[in-house]
Amino acid sequence: MNPSDNLKQIVEAALLASGKAMSLDKLLELFDEMEQPEKKALRAVLQELSKDYADRGIEVKEVASGWRIQVSRECAPWVSRLWEEKKVDKNEDFIFIFSFFIVYTL
Repeated sequence: MNPSDNLKQIVEAALLASGKAMSLDKLLELFDEMEQPEKKALRAVLQELSKDYADRGIEVKEVASGWRIQVSRECAPWVSRLWEEKKVDKNEDFIFIFSFFIVYTL
């Protein structure tokens, strides 16, 4: 795979795999010195990806710490249910803490 011919795919894959925002400098670290694209070309690819992902369930977005792939606002209410915390009964918490205390104080 030639980095200059596949810059868009490489950047897209890196954003997806990283799971967090990546700055331009961090994205440039993916490439050897000889194959590093210019920042201008990298920005253009990121803006192109942002347009490509418009009107989808996920988007390429620039945030304070760089660029990332994230769930779109329109889909967030449904996707956020993947991380809903189980409501724990306060009595269960008390029993757990009390038994922990008993075990480690004996």
